Amino acid sequence: MNAADCFSFEDRMIPFHRGESFASALERAGIRDYGPDGVGGSFGQFCGIGMCQRCLIRLENRLVEACLEPAVAGSRLECAYSSPAGAPSGDD
Repeated sequence: MNAADCFSFEDRMIPFHRGESFASALERAGIRDYGPDGVGGSFGQFCGIGMCQRCLIRLENRLVEACLEPAVAGSRLECAYSSPAGAPSGDD
C-alpha cells in the first residue's frame, strides 16, 4: 500500500489495499458507524453482501453500498444522510 491508496470519509483519509471494498477499509480504520440512518439508528456494515443496505454511504453524490463498492484512490465518501433534513422520515 502506498500513500496514493487512500480515499476520504467525512474528511478523514482512509488507506486501503487494492481490491478491498470501502466497507472493509473503513472497518480496518476503526470506523463502524457511517452516520445516522434517519430513523433513530445508524448506518454501518452488517451483512457484508449487499442484502441489508445498512452500509449505505454517499460516494460523490450517489448512494452506494460500501460492502460492494471497490475502494478507489481519491474518492470522497460522506454519510448517506449527513443532516436530518436529508434523512428519510421513516414513512418512505
